[in-house]
Amino acid sequence: MCRRCGEPDRRGPARNRRARKLYLLVEFGDGKTCPCTWCGITLTWTTLQQDRLVSGGPYSKANVVPSCGPCNIARNFWNIPDGCEYGPVGELTALDAA
Repeated sequence: MCRRCGEPDRRGPARNRRARKLYLLVEFGDGKTCPCTWCGITLTWTTLQQDRLVSGGPYSKANVVPSCGPCNIARNFWNIPDGCEYGPVGELTALDAA
């Protein structure tokens, strides 16, 4: 259940979330690290977040990419970070908006 809205967790059980995380590390990196899709920072198991390309879409392998926390939050505010193939956001970061 979502702590904010009380709706069922759309991410699925923890087992599925761990499997997707491992998939991202292997598919986009060397199995232990991978770059953030948006800013290129090196992510590890601990820092990796699963960002959906289509906001509100499914948490499927075709719709998730590796992301760092700040970029994942920035996409929430401005849709897509600068420098990505999907379009610009601007020079502000999620931390600037807080």
